[in-house]
Amino acid sequence: MTQDQLAERVGVTPGTISQLETGRINYRQPLLEALADALQCRPGDILNVDPTQDDAIWSLWETLEPAQRRQAFQIIETFKKTGSD
Repeated sequence: MTQDQLAERVGVTPGTISQLETGRINYRQPLLEALADALQCRPGDILNVDPTQDDAIWSLWETLEPAQRRQAFQIIETFKKTGSD
C-alpha cells in the first residue's frame, strides 16, 4: 500500500504518513488505532513489528495455531530458565 492509499484510508495527508514513518512527528492513540484498522493489524504491531524482516520470530509466531503457540512458549520458557543456547 502506498502512503497516498494509507493516508486516504485513515483520513490524513500523505505528508502526515511520511512524517510518521520518518519520526518527524509523533503518533497519537486515535491515529495509531486508525492506522491499525486500515492495515488490518493491532496497534502494537505497528510499533513492535518490522514487516521487512521475514526471518524474525513474529513472522513465524503469526503462522502458528494456538496449540503450537503454547508449545513454542513453553520451549522459550525452558530456554529462559535453563540458560540454554
